[in-house]
Amino acid sequence: GPGTMTAGRVVDQHGVKVTGAQVHATPEVGFPVDGFTDQEGAYRLGPVTGQVELIASAFGHADVRRTIELPTAAGTTPDERREDFTLVVADATLSGTLDDATGAPVGGAQIEVIASGRIAVVNQDGTFSIDHLPAGPLRVRVTHPSYPIAELDAKATPLEREKVRLRLPLGGAVEGVILDGMSGAPLGGQVLNAYGPNGATADATSEANGRWKLGPLRPGAWKLSIEQPGYLPSAREVAVPASRVPGETSVFDVRFDLVKGALLGGTVRDARGRRVVGATVTVQQGD
Repeated sequence: GPGTMTAGRVVDQHGVKVTGAQVHATPEVGFPVDGFTDQEGAYRLGPVTGQVELIASAFGHADVRRTIELPTAAGTTPDERREDFTLVVADATLSGTLDDATGAPVGGAQIEVIASGRIAVVNQDGTFSIDHLPAGPLRVRVTHPSYPIAELDAKATPLEREKVRLRLPLGGAVEGVILDGMSGAPLGGQVLNAYGPNGATADATSEANGRWKLGPLRPGAWKLSIEQPGYLPSAREVAVPASRVPGETSVFDVRFDLVKGALLGGTVRDARGRRVVGATVTVQQGD
């Protein structure tokens, strides 16, 4: 089909036209395309169709992302869709310190501003700074190998007028072993899935000696489960407390004894003895 042309204007929060801004379109089908604003802040790109992600960006401004749905155009000429963007001038800075629940600085952590994708690595003394941000409250994601991933509230201010203090909560970790329920032999290469508070997930693979470790995890109730071919599914719930030291194990010796299951197979036929393709066979316990 002919697709749809996307056009509009890009201005800042004061209504000033932004010249040279880039509008990048990533369609569900087809190749990405780019458009740039002229002296009037106008752009035009395409044609594209289906679900399209648009990103408007300009130096010194915060990016704007949105996803639109463009139906298949009828006829032989492209349709047109108007999409205007307002880019906020990014003249503010987020700076401050990062520590954990014990008050110790967390060096080497990565701080990502979720809305803009800007990233900084925390210095060893716990200090950090991220510039070219819009002024006001924002949300950041903090990752470090010894702590659970955390999303925290912060605030960017012009000229670093206000320092922020971000604090990472301590996490926990669980260790255990996976064994064959009949022989007691360790089972390596088994995938263990974990589901925790607020939709948190984690996974681990057992080593050759059957040992595994999950962490760092958010404190709270976690469900651990294993589903491996040849064995019956196994699951258990574990209460994970916070460790006293970052990266330390807080729950030990969680043991899974996997029981081998049986396989059931056969043929489904109708009343005349003909084989039935695509039938669904449901198996449940006899009791």
